[in-house]
Formats: sequence, structure tokens, C-alpha cells
Amino acid sequence: RYADAEPLYKRSLAIWEKALGPGHPFVALGLNNLAELYRNQGRESEGLVFYRRATAIHQGRASRASGRSTGGLSEQKSVRHLFTSHVGVAATVAGKESSQREALTTETFSVGQLARVTQTGAAVSRMAARFAANNDALAKTVRSHQDALALWQKLDADLIKFVSTPPDKRNPGRGKALRENLDNANDRVTALSKKLATEFPEYAELAAAKPVPLDEVQQLLGPEEALLAYLVSEKKTYVWAVQRNKAEIFVADVGQKALQDAVKELRRGLDPTLSQGSDLPPFNRSAAYKLFKQIFEPAEKALDGARHVFVVPDGALQSLPLGVLVTGKPQGAVKGFADYRQVSWLAKKYALTTLPSVSSLRALRRFTKQARAKSPFMGFGDPLLKGHPGAT
Repeated sequence: RYADAEPLYKRSLAIWEKALGPGHPFVALGLNNLAELYRNQGRESEGLVFYRRATAIHQGRASRASGRSTGGLSEQKSVRHLFTSHVGVAATVAGKESSQREALTTETFSVGQLARVTQTGAAVSRMAARFAANNDALAKTVRSHQDALALWQKLDADLIKFVSTPPDKRNPGRGKALRENLDNANDRVTALSKKLATEFPEYAELAAAKPVPLDEVQQLLGPEEALLAYLVSEKKTYVWAVQRNKAEIFVADVGQKALQDAVKELRRGLDPTLSQGSDLPPFNRSAAYKLFKQIFEPAEKALDGARHVFVVPDGALQSLPLGVLVTGKPQGAVKGFADYRQVSWLAKKYALTTLPSVSSLRALRRFTKQARAKSPFMGFGDPLLKGHPGAT
């Protein structure tokens, strides 16, 4: 009963905005409700407007947390469905309106990064704390920023508690004071964030929770390099293929559960701890080829000239090296390990580097120092792991 639901959703949104202010996550929830309503009716362009507003609220809260708050990271993870829905609707609109495709590719690239937040990616941001250790002025500013952030979080929680009490038990003066103090704390956090960005830009780059813009990523890539970023939703997988001079978004018709099953099957032939017997079972080349067709081949047309591909995986893909995907339909049976030399592995076609996040590419490219070894070195891991505790 969409017609009946719409005015009620709008009313609840107005109540939350009045009680909690325009930047509260409950307001984002109200915006998401309306966006989903329009999406279910096929009114994607209207829904996209509300998704954008909801995403902006959570992005602002993540930026204030600056990647150093466990609570902030948890909140961002809890609204992953919002970010994936935003990407899905924007991709649908891009498919219908070609004039908006470029702009929406840029938009979804940033939103996808918000959805892919991980502890590993956050660890790259925490490198910034060590970066600050030897700079007294920076350390002092960082401490002030953290204190201001802690106060903001406390006031935010106090305001939620206040508006949750029955109206007849509220002190109007306290409510007004809480809102004013919260606004002041927000201004303090914003001012210190600007100071860090201005006076200590390298630290700010590492610590920032905000997504890396698409054009900045393109500037970080070399002429024979590309980046593939994945975002897995319940029913679809979104893939961004980025090179210096172009970027595209592709939608693969494979969802979370199907990816988990495919990766589990492929890992059976790679991980001795998953095999039932003493030997590894034959690697499922057909499954590897099928997965290649689903999640890599559609984006490959945007990788012209690329020899080195950075991969930012998501979901089950984080536990599978994409180099084991197979680019050609398997022929004949594998009778021994030597036969695997003839398999058309994806690793034969591209040099593949897995990254925990898009922002880690920026951190590695900007802040790591170039070094040249005095002598060449090549290392090999022992597949039998001889010498580890308990091995014979």
C-alpha cells in the first residue's frame, strides 16, 4: 500500500528531523525508508535523491570519527545495506540514462568505498597514529581532536536518551542546552579537522575516513595499470574498472550466497586444511572459469592495455586470489600437477595485487619511500611447510 505509506514515512521523517536535528542517523533511516518506497515502485530517480541525503549523513558521521573510533566503524558497517542500495539504484539510473552514466560512476565509486569499510582498511588509517608519534605539535593537535570527538559522541548519546523520554518528563532547557553543546562540539571537531588537513596534510590523508575520489585514484595509476573494486550485495555484485583515462561500473548477476559457494568450492582445491583426504582434490577449473565469466570478464573490456591490476575485493572474494580464475573453457582432464601448467590462469594474463581498500593505494603511493636493493632477490614459499611446529 505504497500510496498510504508515503505520507506516513514523510511524517516520521519530519518528526525525527525536528527532535534530533538533520544529521542524525534516525533521520537517515527515514530517508532510506522513502528511498526504498520509491525504488519498489520503479521510481529510481526519485529514490536516488533520498539515498544521497541518507548517505551524506552517515558519511559525515564517519568523517567526524576519522577512522579511529570503534563505534564509528561499527555504525558504518551497520548501514552497509544503505550504501549498497544507493549504488544499486544509481547503477539502474545510469543504465537507463546514458547522459548520467559518467557522473553516476563517479558517485557510486565513492559510495562503494563507504560500504566496504573493514578492520584491515581501518588499520591503514591507524598508521597515521604512528606517523604522528615523533611530532609534538601534531601529537598535541591529534589529542585535542580525539578529546573533542569523544565529547561529541557523548553529547550525541545524551541527546538520544533525552528525546527518548516521555515528553512530560523532559526539561526543555536541558534539551536546548544539549543541542547547543552538540553544535559547539561539532564545530570544534570540524575546526580541528581543518587544522590537521592544513598543517599536517600527510597525517590527514592517512587518517581520513572519507572515500578517495575517482579522479584522484586515476592520477595514482600508471599507464599500464588498472584498479578493479568490488562490492557484493545480496543479489548483485558491482564492479568498478578504473584506468587513468576512463572508468566504468558493471553489474554482475551473482549475489552474496552464490559467491560464497563458488569461493568455497575453489578453495577446496587450494587449501589442504579443507580437503577430506591426505591429498588435494582436483582444482575445479570449470567453477573457476564460470566465476571468471561472472565477475571479471564483463569488466575486462575496460582494461585495455593494462598489465598490472590492483584488486579491492569484497565479501567472499577477500579469501580468494583472483589469479586462480581461469580465462578459457577447460579442455580435457587433469591427470597430474604438471597438467596445470597448461591452464589459462588469470595470473598469466595480468599481474594482480590485492589491496584492503581503495585508500590503501593512496597511502602506499604517496607516503612509502622508494627503495632499491643492493642485490636481486627471489623467494619461494615451501608448499609442504616443512619445518613448522609439528611437521615431520
